[in-house]
Amino acid sequence: MVEMMIHVFPYILEEKPELAAYHSAVRNLPGLKQYLESDRNIEKHRAFNNTQAKINSHVAYTLHYFPLYGRGEPIRMLLSHAGIHYNDHLISFQEWPAIKPTMPGNVIPCLELVNGKQMGETSAIMRYLAINHGYYPEDPLLAHKSEEILDEFQTLFENVPKPAFVGPEEAAALLPVIFDDKMPKFLAAIEPHLKANKFIGGNKLSFADFFVGGSIYCSCATNPRIYSPEKWAALVAKFPTFRDYGERFKVEMSSYLNSDKRGTFHI
Repeated sequence: MVEMMIHVFPYILEEKPELAAYHSAVRNLPGLKQYLESDRNIEKHRAFNNTQAKINSHVAYTLHYFPLYGRGEPIRMLLSHAGIHYNDHLISFQEWPAIKPTMPGNVIPCLELVNGKQMGETSAIMRYLAINHGYYPEDPLLAHKSEEILDEFQTLFENVPKPAFVGPEEAAALLPVIFDDKMPKFLAAIEPHLKANKFIGGNKLSFADFFVGGSIYCSCATNPRIYSPEKWAALVAKFPTFRDYGERFKVEMSSYLNSDKRGTFHI
């Protein structure tokens, strides 16, 4: 335990002379001194130092995703709002076939921890980050509402990006589904909650806000590079409560939205 404390807080022996004396006495115990000087321990020590170097570099995670907003942007937004430094590894479509077999389930986004552990599935990643960094509501009702809205969002988002990646005829067929059916139903369902609360998580952001405020409002509705911008503008005009919520979210995320960290993607 003392060894670990020294690695994480190298200055502690200088500030705690009684701990320094205890540390010296323990390291010189018969048997322990021999182990500490053994090749096996040196290798373990080196591996620990490599991990610690990554931690000390302040890069807590690596996010692997395409140069798109898509399903990676909620993750980027949460990490940025939390003030967590991360490596945003953008994978080109040309690189993807070679990288694909190395990703969990052969899909991205993938969140990689400093120890090399890889995590897949956007919703699962976001729940992990929310629990670890304070974006999972403590109030059970707000937690339920966040989960409920996320489930609805996942169904909705199966259709929303498609017009940007298909031909004109298929895109034209999808637009009525999105703007006359799916999106209005979704926004009508969440507006009462948005009217009663500053954010989906109440007075503070929850993980679900990064999908609704982030993906829908910032990455789609107010993105100047989005397909059919006039239809997105008309949709937002019909739901003023959602618009007001979206603007509150943009203010909360202004540091990230106005920084070089955010890419300029079409969706």
